[in-house]
Amino acid sequence: MADQTQWISGVLSLARIAFDTTMRSMDIVPQQAEKALELAMSNTHLVQDETRKAFATWLENVSNARKVYINAVEEGLANLERQFSKDAAGKKSK
Repeated sequence: MADQTQWISGVLSLARIAFDTTMRSMDIVPQQAEKALELAMSNTHLVQDETRKAFATWLENVSNARKVYINAVEEGLANLERQFSKDAAGKKSK
């Protein structure tokens, strides 16, 4: 049993590391695009104030959605870790 618990713990750690690495890598491109759009919009007179406000709101919504997604995955991984640790602890006491 202990070998399975260690194996599952290792797999969950690998999943967490892979997710963290993927999210950091995936954040680079959108952040660069957001900065480029922000720079372009702030340096042109063609963009109206209303468009700038809508753009700022959109960026905020994207950031919030990204946080919700990351929190959901992290919560799921933490829940799995708790489930397996409870399962392992329950089987050891029997």
